[in-house]
Amino acid sequence: MEEEEAKETQDEQKPAKKRSRRHTVQQSQSQTSQSSNNSASLPILTSEKLKDFKSILFKLFHKERTQALPINSIIDYVKEANKKFVDNDVKSALNTMQDDNQVMISDDTVFLI
Repeated sequence: MEEEEAKETQDEQKPAKKRSRRHTVQQSQSQTSQSSNNSASLPILTSEKLKDFKSILFKLFHKERTQALPINSIIDYVKEANKKFVDNDVKSALNTMQDDNQVMISDDTVFLI
């Protein structure tokens, strides 16, 4: 009798584990598709424009003597330093640099690596 109760308890636990795992996988896939949608709307920069952006960005980090800056500060500084950059150019360049492990972006803050 105790064995039957133990089996029932185990059977009840198995579906709950599957549900939570499936939910986690769906969340992960949803987050991946959201990030790829955000990246897809950003322009692809030429190597020359990316080089100009990096130069401006490193000057800003050096000027501020810090390893972390808010994205909005970076956007404002870059647009002021070079009128050919728009918000999406800056975001695209930062994403490229993050993919190359040159910066890390977290909570709207850019960290130099």
